[in-house]
Amino acid sequence: MSLTDMGDRTRYSKPYQWVEAQDGADIATTYFQFTLHAKDATVDVIGAKPIVQEIEARPGIALVPPPSGGPLHLRHLSVNLDVETLDHRDLGNAPVVIRDLDNPAAPISLFAVSLKPGESELFHVAAFTGQRSVQWGLLLKMRINGKAKDELVTRPHKRPFVTLKRNDPAITARYEFDRGHWVPPMFE
Repeated sequence: MSLTDMGDRTRYSKPYQWVEAQDGADIATTYFQFTLHAKDATVDVIGAKPIVQEIEARPGIALVPPPSGGPLHLRHLSVNLDVETLDHRDLGNAPVVIRDLDNPAAPISLFAVSLKPGESELFHVAAFTGQRSVQWGLLLKMRINGKAKDELVTRPHKRPFVTLKRNDPAITARYEFDRGHWVPPMFE
């Protein structure tokens, strides 16, 4: 399973294809979506765990992520890469769910999903780090027709996600997204 470029649905104002071609990394938070489809089997997701490895980043330019946003989704996974934990919220599909993401008191639920043959589920993942730069993948624990199977969610070609801490010394220059353009920040 890997993250694919789905056009505007995965760009969030970031030049996704260019960053991928440069083997770039996200700063502080990595956002992505993936879909799980039970083609002709019953699929039960019974948990997930971030697999995290601290790295020393190569020198390069940082594209500072714009404020989060994007399409509504049904399930939200918040991954803390510093302590290697995951929180899950089943948000439903009503427009009012956006405020739930900003409400730390909102109930967190066990990450368990059951799909019957032909069903699909969309997941929105926000993985963040503040203390260290890491490479990582998201290990899904599943049962397919009752048989245990683990699946690692990664970038294309089974490459790990890379998320750098904001103040990583490898960052040689920064650009932020302002009114449709990537520009140097006014204040550092």
